[in-house]
Amino acid sequence: SDALKEVRELEELRFPVSPRVDKIVKIINVISGIFGGAEGVDPGEVSNEDLLWLGTLKRPDIPLQWRGKVVAYLKSFRGEKRWQKILRAWFGKRATYSPKIRGELACRGMPLDLEFVAMIESGYSIGVQSPAGALGLWQFMPGTGKVYGLVQTSWMDQRRNPELSTGAALTYLADLK
Repeated sequence: SDALKEVRELEELRFPVSPRVDKIVKIINVISGIFGGAEGVDPGEVSNEDLLWLGTLKRPDIPLQWRGKVVAYLKSFRGEKRWQKILRAWFGKRATYSPKIRGELACRGMPLDLEFVAMIESGYSIGVQSPAGALGLWQFMPGTGKVYGLVQTSWMDQRRNPELSTGAALTYLADLK
C-alpha cells in the first residue's frame, strides 16, 4: 500500500543500511528474486551468514527491522524442537481466529500480518492471563480494555471475547499508528 511504502521510506531514512550490507542485500535480492529480503538490517548485529538466510524469508506486510534479537528468535523458532512444537500448536489454533481477524483487518485497510500480534501475545488462547494482569487473545490490561470499551465485571470480562477484543485491539493498533 502507499502508506506502507511511505513507512518503509521513512524507515530507510531513520535506519540507513551501510553500503557493504546494501551490496549484499542487492545480491541476495537478485539471486533469490525476493524484494527487500534483508532490508533494514543492522550490520552490527547480524552476521553475513544470517543475511543470506534472512534474504530467503518472505517479509511480512508490516515494517520490520532485522535486529540481532529478532534474528536470534527466528533461529530458535527454526532450529529448536521445543519452539517448533509450540509453533505447531499456535498455528493449529490460528485456524479458529485467523479468518475473522484477517477479515476485520481487511475491512479497516490494515496490514493483514497484524493478526500475528495475537499469536505472539497469547498463542491464540482467549483464557491466558499474564502475571501483570493482561488477559485474553490480545492481552489487554484492565485499564486499556476499559478505554477501548471492553466491560469487566465480577461476572464477565470482555477481554476474553475474541470478537469484541479483536475490534478493540484493532482500534488500539490504529490509534498507535
